[in-house]
Amino acid sequence: ITSYCPGVPTSIPTEIGYFTNLRAIDFYGCSQITGSIPSEIGLLLQLTALGLGYTMVDGSIPGQVFTILGLGYFDLSYTLVSGVVPTDLQSMQQLSFIVDGTQNLETSEFT
Repeated sequence: ITSYCPGVPTSIPTEIGYFTNLRAIDFYGCSQITGSIPSEIGLLLQLTALGLGYTMVDGSIPGQVFTILGLGYFDLSYTLVSGVVPTDLQSMQQLSFIVDGTQNLETSEFT
């Protein structure tokens, strides 16, 4: 499923936080994307979908992601993300959170 996506950067730049009207980010399958999820993602308050599945994104999930109240889809399947899912996730009842195949992410704190 992973492939190279022409025109897509090799990491998610911190400047992404300047694009406050973004509603969706979908890097699904863009295997050239590495590095961590920048906390500036939390500035995108209009964001409803964040697709990072099948990328090489790593590190922990910044808590700022879970301040985006309208976020309804967050895919981290088959990434290198690790750590504990923030407890803030519990307050986001509309969120489809996909972590299939992500082996270093602790999700047992929520149901």
